[in-house]
Amino acid sequence: MMSHEPNSEYVDQAIMVLNDTLIAPSDAATQIASLCAAQVASGGSASEPGDTPGLGDFLWFFWTALFDAVENDDALHSRAVEILKQLSALVGSGPDVDADWRVWGERFAWRGLPLFGPVAREEYNGPRVRLNQRPIWSSDWTPEDYVSLCLPSPPSPGDARVTAFYLAARRWVRYNAFCALLTGWPNSSFNGLNFALWAMRDALEYAPNSVYFTSNQSLAPRVLAIECAAAWVLHAGERMWASREIMGPNGNPDWPDNMGVPGKGGDLWTGVDGYDPARWQLWKKGFEDVVADGGTVERVRRIAKAAVEAMTLAEG
Repeated sequence: MMSHEPNSEYVDQAIMVLNDTLIAPSDAATQIASLCAAQVASGGSASEPGDTPGLGDFLWFFWTALFDAVENDDALHSRAVEILKQLSALVGSGPDVDADWRVWGERFAWRGLPLFGPVAREEYNGPRVRLNQRPIWSSDWTPEDYVSLCLPSPPSPGDARVTAFYLAARRWVRYNAFCALLTGWPNSSFNGLNFALWAMRDALEYAPNSVYFTSNQSLAPRVLAIECAAAWVLHAGERMWASREIMGPNGNPDWPDNMGVPGKGGDLWTGVDGYDPARWQLWKKGFEDVVADGGTVERVRRIAKAAVEAMTLAEG
């Protein structure tokens, strides 16, 4: 349920605060909460009857802009995570702790980072390629485009389409790394374990030569998928290893029919729809196979080796 475009002044200022490393994270959180309050004071739309006008607008577009920022600059990741920690520690709605704000039908408090999860899910759709400010949908990608997504370094200047695909791939890796970093922080308000499972399934639960990777079923080419999966175990491996969350009927017979099967396996996994020690070992072996494959580019083998080491460390 997307909100309407808010007064961009407040979201723009909030992103400036996010990017300004001279502002301490705790102060940045307070300033962002105040800008949210300013948006509410100036009014706006309400997603549902009873919602506070302007609140959903600010949250949706600020979180979207935050993702855009971290997808463009991985140096911003640690700061963004710290600011989110500080935001989630604010009492109530921040500047006015007693304000009875509501968003999407729920009482608002910064503690749960409202709407962050839905925006994160909105972003989880694979590399988003844009050329001349227009999207190139995955159904229109050519074999050459898939190669461009896997380039190990920036292409030569002059080929705008190749550059667009290369940059989209880097943004997709940064998106996964940021969500993993956020998921891995102790007492995190954001549970990205479903995203983590999807990344692992996409990269490691299909044979390397599977049509899955060449028939527009996967979110990304296998090489790129492996890099994204590695980011999850590097930043959130301990939480993934400890999880036994089930996300489907295989393992939870009471799973609601209308919830889909987010934890389902790929071709190589027929066990429970969710986290399981045997599934973890399947993923680990997948990374080990990449390391041992002399036909895989060295950069990806190094990434896979780091993933194996992180998984071993998470196991204790």
